Amino acid sequence: MLAAVDGVDALAAEMVVVHFNEPDTACHLHGPDAPETGERVRRTDAVFGELLERLRANWDDTVLMVVSDHDQERVTAHGFDLAAVLDEAGLPGVVENEGTAAVVRDGPGLDVLRALDGIEDGRVLDADHTMVWGPPGQVFGPWLDELHGSHGSPRCATQVAVVGGGHGSVPSVASAVAAAPPRATAWAPMIAGLLGIELSAAV
Repeated sequence: MLAAVDGVDALAAEMVVVHFNEPDTACHLHGPDAPETGERVRRTDAVFGELLERLRANWDDTVLMVVSDHDQERVTAHGFDLAAVLDEAGLPGVVENEGTAAVVRDGPGLDVLRALDGIEDGRVLDADHTMVWGPPGQVFGPWLDELHGSHGSPRCATQVAVVGGGHGSVPSVASAVAAAPPRATAWAPMIAGLLGIELSAAV
């Protein structure tokens, strides 16, 4: 990854996005608390440290944001077929399996869904869609036995949110993040503001 960053002189750009995907993959393969995952995180941390060293020369003009979009939980049960459960009960709904959660479109009300075996809780997303989840570690739909980590339920909503750098805006941005950890959708407007971009116009 660092070879790619160096090869295109990425750090000379006004904005750079670097994606460290390996910890997520390790979590899926081994589970979030497995020794193999811990080792992968340590290796990624070392590469991240090398990236920080590359930023040192322009640190006073750098705003560094380290973020993630979700956590993971260990898979303990898989193959829960919510679509089949709805069919057997004579209930409507199109089910989209989302790991340890599922989204039901045009289905029954939340109270009806909560009453089904295998459903722990849920929330209404809009007039047509309801998200539900089961007990810890339960995966909705088909799954591979060799995968031991997944996400989707609110139990996996924890996110990394770290702001650093030497730019003058860093203290205020870091304080705002510490006071109220932002939702994943809040980062783009925050970055656009730092770059002086009208996000609505850019979209």
